[in-house]
Amino acid sequence: MNKFEASQEQPKDIIKEIKETKQELELLLNNPEENKEGIFTLSNSLKELNNILEQEIEEETEKALSPYKENPNEIKSEFRPSLLEKLSQDEDENTRALVAENPSTPIEILNRLSKDQSSYVRTIAARNPNTPKQTLEKLSQDENEYVRTNVAKNPNTSPEILEKLSQDENDNTRTNVAKNPNTPIEILKELGKSESVLVKGAVAENPNTPKQTLEKLSQDENECTRTSVAKNPNTPQYILEELSSDVSEQVREGVAQNPNTSAEILEKLSKDQNIWVRADVAKNPNTPQYVLEILNKDKFKDVRAGIALNPSAKEEILKALSKEGYKNARAFVAKNPSTPPNMLDELSQDVSDWVRENIALNPNTKEETLKALSKDRFESIRKSVAKNPNISPDMLEELSQDRSSQVRTCIALHPNTSLKLLKELAKDNVYSVKMLALKRIKDYEQI
Repeated sequence: MNKFEASQEQPKDIIKEIKETKQELELLLNNPEENKEGIFTLSNSLKELNNILEQEIEEETEKALSPYKENPNEIKSEFRPSLLEKLSQDEDENTRALVAENPSTPIEILNRLSKDQSSYVRTIAARNPNTPKQTLEKLSQDENEYVRTNVAKNPNTSPEILEKLSQDENDNTRTNVAKNPNTPIEILKELGKSESVLVKGAVAENPNTPKQTLEKLSQDENECTRTSVAKNPNTPQYILEELSSDVSEQVREGVAQNPNTSAEILEKLSKDQNIWVRADVAKNPNTPQYVLEILNKDKFKDVRAGIALNPSAKEEILKALSKEGYKNARAFVAKNPSTPPNMLDELSQDVSDWVRENIALNPNTKEETLKALSKDRFESIRKSVAKNPNISPDMLEELSQDRSSQVRTCIALHPNTSLKLLKELAKDNVYSVKMLALKRIKDYEQI
């Protein structure tokens, strides 16, 4: 019997005896005057049985909690409300903080932990995306700046709370308000006028920031702020055009990385003196084929390797790069979602474990190739196979018995793992694998 089974075993004999005793007692209560002695005896027996049951439950709970003494981080994957309740009352603040971080922690426990005497525990509760808005509102007024900063970061924080926090005296709090996707546009406009480099940079990278504010920030004296504008997918082409001539290489790299940069601007940047700007142009899906062909002749190997990551690159270019002596180029071809299955099959024999790992993750990889890689001596490669969305049921079953607990963890998390296989993984001798499988089983039952 494994640890979990021991911790969850119901004291069935006691429960059965209690049930039978109650039934007998109910019968005697139909005629209390004649059955006084029997009622008295059965009532005392019932009290004793309940005491034994409570004691057994307490002992079983202690058994269930014992693995957390050795591996407290496993608390983050616990999902049983009764155990989370018990752990939330632990005298150790780190234990309570791990409960506050757990996505399965019930709201009533999060509400209580938000009032914890430890500011660290309150900080973690403020970060949990399941913490209710009303609780976040109270935490937004906490005297501790780290608590308020985490409220500002929380994706569940309302625009009204963010508006109040936008006037916080702490730079980090205002910075997180500027990053939050729920922050109203008017607030972003105001924060864009801040003297703080951190706050302005956060406004510049928020995709909801209005174009007028981005235009102003694109002329900021700080290159980090201008770089954030250059990377923002909402930045208009005319601003990207101006930033493509920026004196800062970092800013020009940002323009080259932007997914909305036009083909004309990318062509211009493909001639940039800085190799990392050209490498980013090589990776950008908007870069025209004729520019990629020119960059494929670049004397710097990192520029050529950048093309290998480009999903728009033609098969001929990818084929040539898959033969490169430079490992990065081959690894990027193996990672590219546009690389055809046959090319991936050829690369699966590569001497580099990084290349084979990327092939194992690639959704285009053929089943036969995945099967061969599932027997690789490197754990990281077998883990990657276990994460592949197209892995077959047979391979899921085979890898569920892998010698590495990390591989078995990936199988427990895989969306295609069957209920039958999860039940087998729930017997795993590694606690974390077992708990993940049990949580998935619970999710199955709720569907």
